[in-house]
Amino acid sequence: MSFVTMKVRTISLCFCLLSLCVLTLPQNSEAAGNVMITPSIQIQDGYDSNISFTKIDEERDFYTVISPAFVMDYGTELLTLNAEADLDLVRYAQEKQRNSDQWRLGLNGNYMIFERSQASFALSYINDITLRSELEETGLGYIRSGRERYLASGGFSNQMSERSEMGFNYTHTKTEYEWSGNVDYDTDAITCEYVRQLANQRDSITIQPSYSRTDSRANKVDTYSLSLGWSHAFSETAGLSMTLGGRHTTIRSRLVQPQIIDDPTQSPPYQVIYTEVDQSEKKWGFTANFSLTKKGERHSTALGYNHDISYTSLGEPIERDKISISGSLMITERTRVGLSGSLYFNRSESETYEVDSRYYQVRSFISYQITKNGSLQIEYSYADSTDFTLTGDNEAIRHRVLVSLSFGFPKAM
Repeated sequence: MSFVTMKVRTISLCFCLLSLCVLTLPQNSEAAGNVMITPSIQIQDGYDSNISFTKIDEERDFYTVISPAFVMDYGTELLTLNAEADLDLVRYAQEKQRNSDQWRLGLNGNYMIFERSQASFALSYINDITLRSELEETGLGYIRSGRERYLASGGFSNQMSERSEMGFNYTHTKTEYEWSGNVDYDTDAITCEYVRQLANQRDSITIQPSYSRTDSRANKVDTYSLSLGWSHAFSETAGLSMTLGGRHTTIRSRLVQPQIIDDPTQSPPYQVIYTEVDQSEKKWGFTANFSLTKKGERHSTALGYNHDISYTSLGEPIERDKISISGSLMITERTRVGLSGSLYFNRSESETYEVDSRYYQVRSFISYQITKNGSLQIEYSYADSTDFTLTGDNEAIRHRVLVSLSFGFPKAM
């Protein structure tokens, strides 16, 4: 089945699920809950100095993005549902071959089974390019290509007492790429969590064991981890949370040392050559997560750090460090300014791969609220990616300027 055919069938199936969700909601006034539907539209015009984020032969162009979206929220005493669907129609002025239609669909909910127990689920589908969600996730973007990701998860939680809760969650993700040089993979993850709130009502501790398996034609990666966490509420608008734990990873490799070479017969004009092996490695490492947030009536700030194992589009298990910071300030009743940045360091988790890179992005914006549900925004972003395993041209730089006009049309039913 072709990539395009799968995309059409998947989008059709997701629309059917969303439509079924809306049509089967209770209609009588006694059984029906609160329903909020919010269609919206956003139109963006921008300039990109390096469309494919390459180190040489940069393509630059002006582009337009038209983004219709739909959000539905439904809630009763027992059930809450959230459904989202949005489409980005990306069109370039000169580089027509880079045009794309990018989808994001999601459905999630919670159901109160008993007085202290609830079940949850989530379904999502993302169809975009590797330089969007994958670059944000890993800090790596090798070759611009279409990517599809399917996610399904389910969980259960039980409030054991007034101050303690225990739960588990299972997640399955399937990632597929349009370019044959990339490696499709599946990931299954199981997480258990115990949360205990302390007597002061401001602090809580968390114990979280987890297991995940990522399987592809390149390798199979099994990871076991155990983390301890602590969170503290300074006030109703400020909080701190952190987790730290140990990790054990087993990597069974079949294809290693991917090398990207030119191949004009392919689209994109590259192919990947691997070295075939049959070996196993065991690695010890750590996981860490830190988050500090503060929100006020006129300002908000956030600082975060994450260290964990990740997976690249070429089938490489990597160790990733991510630092993020963001802030915004309301300078008038209608005008807001903001600044954000993220920094990634990636290193190979396996001795049979060679990954050593740094990526960072800085973004600033100013927005003006035209109406209650409409705004105009101007933003600028700068991105830099450096591959330390290369000599010569090892740095890619990207400047983007974007003007956005957005309107939402919320309606309670």
